[in-house]
Amino acid sequence: MEAPGFEVFHTKVVVKQAETARVVADLQRVGYGYLVVDANAGEVEIEVDDRPYPTYLASGAPIKIKLNAGKHKLYLDADGRKTYEGEVEVPRGREQPVHGRLTNSYPRGKAVVMGVLAAGLGVGGLFMHLEAKKPVGMPHNEDIHQVFSIGRYVAWGGAGLFAGLSIFYAVYDPNPDPVLKEDDKHDFPDTEDRDAGPTDYDAGKVKRETSGIFHPYLLPYGGPDSGGLVVGGAF
Repeated sequence: MEAPGFEVFHTKVVVKQAETARVVADLQRVGYGYLVVDANAGEVEIEVDDRPYPTYLASGAPIKIKLNAGKHKLYLDADGRKTYEGEVEVPRGREQPVHGRLTNSYPRGKAVVMGVLAAGLGVGGLFMHLEAKKPVGMPHNEDIHQVFSIGRYVAWGGAGLFAGLSIFYAVYDPNPDPVLKEDDKHDFPDTEDRDAGPTDYDAGKVKRETSGIFHPYLLPYGGPDSGGLVVGGAF
């Protein structure tokens, strides 16, 4: 017996004449499942357990990844969006649809501008400090010397202020973190997708091959009024 998402069930049945044989199949789910991924961005890079998979495109279908059942590390990244990184569990013999909700990353332009201003004022303050250390009249007169003496502290104060603002804007982020929404798990479709991407689950499996030898079989049947044999065979 065979069903999508379950291991093939084999058993031997003895059917006696004029009797009904009942078989109870204890089907076990396969040791792998599928992670079906989409997101709310135009192009999203996908990694599972540090292994890259095809890029998700908003104009295309979700990416279906065949994985061993269990927990896996999922990584989603898109330009201009915050990166999602977290764990997701793949069920045995079932599909797990997930939807990445990637939020916009906060621009860091203000932090860069404030950092440049802080550096400029710091250098300017150092220059005025060195000039203020020179004796009056070599080469500046007393008025200019006084400007340098006061100006260096003003410049350093401004540098400290802009440096603080630069750090603030570097860490400030009003946007929420990205999240992963999981839909209900569902069974494999009747026709399982065999081309859903590489997986380490298949690495140790040996391809089943037919022996090329014909095996005949006889199946008896009978009823109140008649009986007989069904003759057949298989490779």
